Amino acid sequence: MDKSINTTDKKQSHKKPPLSVVRIAGEILAGTLLGFVGLPVVYIINIMIFGKSDYSGSVGGLHAFAFLGILVFLFPPLYVLGSAIGVSLVGERGNQTGSFLASLGGGLLGLIVIPVQWPLAFLTVPVMASLGFNLTRKYKVQKEQTNFATSVVRITLMVLAVCSIVPIWMYGSDVGVIGFIIPVILLALALVLK
Repeated sequence: MDKSINTTDKKQSHKKPPLSVVRIAGEILAGTLLGFVGLPVVYIINIMIFGKSDYSGSVGGLHAFAFLGILVFLFPPLYVLGSAIGVSLVGERGNQTGSFLASLGGGLLGLIVIPVQWPLAFLTVPVMASLGFNLTRKYKVQKEQTNFATSVVRITLMVLAVCSIVPIWMYGSDVGVIGFIIPVILLALALVLK
C-alpha cells in the first residue's frame, strides 16, 4: 500500500499543476498587499533611529529628509520580500507548491523598472514574483499537504503579527524591546508552521 502511494506521488511530482487565473490573481494581490507592509516597517525604523518628529522647523526638515532616504533604500527590498511571501502563501495553498527563492528572484527582477518608471514597480514586482513561483510549481508530496485548520492558524498568526506592528507604529520606541519581538515571533511561527 505504501509503495503504491509513493509511485503515484513520484508520477504526480513530475507533472506541473494546471495554471489558474484566480490563483495567479490571488498571488499578485497578496504579494502587493504584503509588499506594502514594508511601509510601516520603514516608519518604525525611522522612529527607532531619529525618534518621533512633527517634521516642522529645521530639525524636522532634516528628519523628513532622513525618512525619505530610509524609504528610498529600505522600502524596495522590503516590498520584494513581502511580495514573495504573499505570492508563496497563496501559491502553496491546496496541493501545489513552488520555490520561494524563485519567487524572491522574480520580485528582484521586477525592480528593474524603477529607473524607468518607478510606480510601475508596484505591479511588476508581484507579477514577476508570481511568474517565478509558477515556473517552479509542482504537486506537493502527500505528506506535505497542509490541512485547512493549519492554514487558518498560519493566516491568523500573520494577521496578528501585522496588527501587533500598529502599536509600534503609533508609539515608536515607547513600547520597549518586547513590542518589537512579538511581531517577529508571530511571523516566525506562521512561516514555520506546516
